[in-house]
Amino acid sequence: MIKIQVSEVEMGILDSTYIRCVLSDGSKFLSKEGYRIPSLEENARLRIQEGKDSIITKYGNWVTSCYVNIPGKGEFLTKYPMVTANAKYATDRHENRKRIYLTDQQVEQVLLDCIEIERQTIPTNKFNDNNITYYLFLESAEKYGLFLEDWGIKQLNIFPPKGDYAQNKSKAFVVPTWFAGLTYNQSELSHWNLCSGNYVVLGVK
Repeated sequence: MIKIQVSEVEMGILDSTYIRCVLSDGSKFLSKEGYRIPSLEENARLRIQEGKDSIITKYGNWVTSCYVNIPGKGEFLTKYPMVTANAKYATDRHENRKRIYLTDQQVEQVLLDCIEIERQTIPTNKFNDNNITYYLFLESAEKYGLFLEDWGIKQLNIFPPKGDYAQNKSKAFVVPTWFAGLTYNQSELSHWNLCSGNYVVLGVK
């Protein structure tokens, strides 16, 4: 059995809590308590709200946005919660070392709300002008960029998964997005296997 550690965060515009466990257990627990896994925009606002010394800011967590690799079209970030909305299925797939493949209908859904990406760095002083960071952080883009600059962080690193890792290279697949913490004075949007550790599952309401 996984020991779930719960820690309340100071009340503010967003109320939040976090636990350390696999995504499926965390998502189920948070839902029962009235919390939801945050979008990147909500997560950025929460970090600004709680400050640079808070646990929420120092340590990373899963977010609803996810990476999608579509053969023949490219790599994308989408706001559709393809992973977190089906956390049990996604966790089971990763536990069995399998990719989370998408149906044709899901691919069409993704293409309605996504932005094409590649491995890159985005200057924090350009968040409001950059199509990717504005898509992800919306009205919080400029404020979050300034927040990172106050830390001495000059860029956001984006590390999408590569299609070469898929078992079936002809099918679109989705990968959970990890919003890395700022402990090491760097900012990253990365990705991890859902079962490779007891990562932080953050909830907001």
